[in-house]
Amino acid sequence: MRTVILCILIALVAVTPLIAQDAEAPEYVIRNIRVASVDASTAVIAFEVQNRGGPASAPVEATLSAIIDATEQPLETQTIRALGAEGETTVEFTVPLAPYIGAPALSLRAVVLNNDARISVPLPQIPTPSPQATAQAQRSPGTTTVQLPFDLAFDLPFELPFELDLSNPLIIALVIAVLGVLLILIWMVTIILRLLFDRQPTFGAWTPPYTTQPLMDPYSTAGQRQLWQGHAQSDALTVPCVAGSYMARKLLLGTDGTKLDGWRATGMRVSQYDMYGRVARSQAILAPRFINRLNQAVRRSRKLKQRRAQRLVRPVARQIVREVFRRLNRRSAMLPIALDLRFKGQHGEVRIVFELHQCIGDGWQRIDYWEPDMLITSGTIQENFTYALNGQRAGESRRRFRKRLQGDVTKVLVGMVLPPPPMPALADSAPTPEASPTGPSTPPGWDGGQSSVGNVSGLGVEETSRREQR
Repeated sequence: MRTVILCILIALVAVTPLIAQDAEAPEYVIRNIRVASVDASTAVIAFEVQNRGGPASAPVEATLSAIIDATEQPLETQTIRALGAEGETTVEFTVPLAPYIGAPALSLRAVVLNNDARISVPLPQIPTPSPQATAQAQRSPGTTTVQLPFDLAFDLPFELPFELDLSNPLIIALVIAVLGVLLILIWMVTIILRLLFDRQPTFGAWTPPYTTQPLMDPYSTAGQRQLWQGHAQSDALTVPCVAGSYMARKLLLGTDGTKLDGWRATGMRVSQYDMYGRVARSQAILAPRFINRLNQAVRRSRKLKQRRAQRLVRPVARQIVREVFRRLNRRSAMLPIALDLRFKGQHGEVRIVFELHQCIGDGWQRIDYWEPDMLITSGTIQENFTYALNGQRAGESRRRFRKRLQGDVTKVLVGMVLPPPPMPALADSAPTPEASPTGPSTPPGWDGGQSSVGNVSGLGVEETSRREQR
């Protein structure tokens, strides 16, 4: 009996170490398998190996395989050191991707002892060469092609020192911001240049360059001439004339008597007026380019013919009418229109001559002319012409009014630049006043230069000599 009990105890003592050894065997587990990094040619696969069992006494191997068409192909094997209980280590495999380019993804399997894990790695796609890219390869190396994300490419005439990837939204936003800043800078530069070189046309105040003597006898010849100078608004004579009426005009001549020789236009203004004066809101000053166009006709005045003069002044007349209608409304359409022209000439090279005309029969006859005493404060002389034009007539449509006004402005400008016709001789049968009419002591209000301005006394040397001859 004692012998049996002793054998049982010996057997229990021998089996106990074996059971303890089986409970402490190492157990390796793969955790957190992932793609650590990837580029166009390689991918790095990483995972952690943890020992959840007893301490290991010997190293083990970790194997990474690729699964291609259900076939497992080993790629790489690494040796893992012996891990103690709850020990952990990180394993990394570098996988070349070039052999597998073309497939959508690469399936990988990691194995450590009896534990495994799987992961799928997306593979980069081979870009299909577009016609633009093929053409780019054939272009010269001195050009740069910018490829936009919406299949539109264009060539720059120069090569950029950097690569422009417009498929990146950040790059697109940066390019748009740079272009916006450039547009703002260009706009600011144009504004500065316009302020410096393209100034707003002006039409300043004008003071007659000839002197006025307030204490001069208004009934003397010089006094009557001085009174008539304020009535001469331009070089135009109204047609038809009223028999027995008088009208004064002024001529801009050169030193040799040629019309407009040495003069040039410096400003042009058009506006409407009423009984109280000019209507400010209707005023328009023409741009310098139209003044230059009118000066072409002024410079060629000596050699101009009717048709050539019309061709030169017609664009100016068209712009004047355009400015008038831009500010015209239904209530102001019937107001008369004043066209002001400013001329400038050098002292000693130009002359201003006044003429007094009388309507005899059905035409104007010159009865006096004179040159005023000039008041020169600088080396230039400025003179002003004012032409009065009719507004819209009763029953006249807007279209007809526009056409008529353009014709009237053209006639006025043509008459201004054309050489004057020879003065008709005074007929023997023409009526003459029996006595010298009495003129006003002060000039009447301005009537636009289109109506008779009253009678005159002291008709001047020319009319007196004619009477003596008769």
